[in-house]
Amino acid sequence: MKQWKKISVILMVTLFALGTLAGCAGSGETGGGEDKVINIGYVTWAENIANTNLWKEILESKGYEVNISQLQVSPLFVGLSNGDLDFFMDAWLPITHETYWEEYQDDLEDYGVWYEEQARIGIVVPDYVTIDKISEIAENAGEFDGQIIGIDPGAGIMGATQAAMEDLGMDSITLVQGSEAAMMA
Repeated sequence: MKQWKKISVILMVTLFALGTLAGCAGSGETGGGEDKVINIGYVTWAENIANTNLWKEILESKGYEVNISQLQVSPLFVGLSNGDLDFFMDAWLPITHETYWEEYQDDLEDYGVWYEEQARIGIVVPDYVTIDKISEIAENAGEFDGQIIGIDPGAGIMGATQAAMEDLGMDSITLVQGSEAAMMA
């Protein structure tokens, strides 16, 4: 049942976005005032690469010229707020990208969600690791080379992880900025 709920939400958002873009096409202006040109920003997270390229194909099949730009989260929100980018389809609100939303919300529009469940963020370890709690990381620092491998520096999870590490007194552990691919490896 949850799968159908997700599909219906995605379909609703898709139909809304196509309707919105169709309305823009009639006026001869789309995305920053250029005729039928849309600029989409994305980050290198698997789901965002997938949905950005899916939308690129859909929009190009409708006659739009679509430019996609891979950016870190911070410059992406700046680009959205100043009109260099028309949209981004992977803002994790209300928590992960909360600081960016608070800073730029007056210049942005929230068109809703494509995944209705609350996104969960946190520290995870592979099954072969013998610890069960975050508080055990510091005492087992050697198993992790004294590091927690994170994702993009501007991602909200990085700030939340740093705060949790400070709260837990994990001075012997370093939070390493990386990417989704580096973290998964």
